[in-house]
Amino acid sequence: SEGPSSCVIMVNMDATKIPLPVRKAIAVAYPFDSMHKASGDSTHSFSPASTMIPPQIAGFQKYEAEAAPGFKMNGQGDGDPAKAKEMLAAAGYGPDKPFELIYYYTNDDDTAQKANQVRKQKLQAAGFKVTDLGVPNAERRKLIGKPKGKYNMLQGPRGWCFDWPSADSIIPPTVGSIALSQGGTTFGNFSDAKIDAEIKRIQQLSITEQGPEWAKMDKWLTENYLLAIPDYYDKGNQVFGTKVKNVHNNPNKGMPEITSIW
Repeated sequence: SEGPSSCVIMVNMDATKIPLPVRKAIAVAYPFDSMHKASGDSTHSFSPASTMIPPQIAGFQKYEAEAAPGFKMNGQGDGDPAKAKEMLAAAGYGPDKPFELIYYYTNDDDTAQKANQVRKQKLQAAGFKVTDLGVPNAERRKLIGKPKGKYNMLQGPRGWCFDWPSADSIIPPTVGSIALSQGGTTFGNFSDAKIDAEIKRIQQLSITEQGPEWAKMDKWLTENYLLAIPDYYDKGNQVFGTKVKNVHNNPNKGMPEITSIW
């Protein structure tokens, strides 16, 4: 049995430290396919994402925003280093003045180290200076949750798993100012009055009206702010014996609906 879980994984970038043109260049350079290969991921564990809201949420609208003309962000491909270099040059960066990406990665896990090696090489090939800070995973989780940490990308949250199946439990806590005001991190670590006003407007609508409006906001955020790059929709999968019947994946949990099994 396999199917969606409640989680969408993103590539988080600190919008207070990385300008929008550079965030778009990161999206163009990002090596999704190589990262999945190095991490040992399979199509049983993920499907590529192009949105912040997962497909099983009411009102969901599929879109693929462009990071550059003709370059769609859909969690696929291995990046275009030449195009990313052009974008960095247009933003005023180059070999004499490279843009530095600083992030923490897990150094006490072989798979995480392999994935980081690929990410670092591919981002360097795109013209970035990469400072990767290796720390044990338990320590990394604390470090990436600090709003003013020593990083400008891959801070927390790595993704988001909704608490109830509505985008009201996805968009406000991940891009609204409220989490920052409480000392947490958000996508982009970015506080913006327009984003907060749009959240407030949608929350005043009826539940049925909210769905499509959150979906429009999802697209608007990715196209105009790009606080995090959609990476993949997480999947749940289970192996069960032939005598176990009626096993169905609950798309809001990524695990079997226990009450229906016999």
